Amino acid sequence: RVLAAHANMSKVMTRRLLRACVVADIFQEVGRTRGDVDDDDRQYANTAMGDALREDHHSQMRYLINVHVEDMGPPSMKLWNTLRNDAVIPFQLAHNCTQTKQGFYEYFKRNPDRLVQFSKALLSIDALGTGALVHDYPWGARCSTVIDIAGGPGSFLA
Repeated sequence: RVLAAHANMSKVMTRRLLRACVVADIFQEVGRTRGDVDDDDRQYANTAMGDALREDHHSQMRYLINVHVEDMGPPSMKLWNTLRNDAVIPFQLAHNCTQTKQGFYEYFKRNPDRLVQFSKALLSIDALGTGALVHDYPWGARCSTVIDIAGGPGSFLA
């Protein structure tokens, strides 16, 4: 009830959203206030995945997930429409960009808020296991020089 009121949502829609988040391993049900079966009495807590979606989490994934859902998801739905036409690029079709190689950059120029989110998403890629790659890969046995050319802050090699 409290969450529904705070989010300005109906109790039914709030309940559905919370249950979907439990299935997605974002929340877990931790108990009920009165011990009966009334859905209004259920209590939820973050899981490790839910914690990683918080903006203040040390390895937060919020922006990376948002970019995949909001910016890269729509083009994946357009892929089928472009399979037989090399001149059409799914990203540009999905986001109404000109059919040039500059379409990706045009999109971010028109949507500076999306560019900010994309930039933050690049920073969160390190949380996907870059540390393990740096420490576990046999770099010395396979190469003598490594050049990190990317859009992140350089923490891959730091």
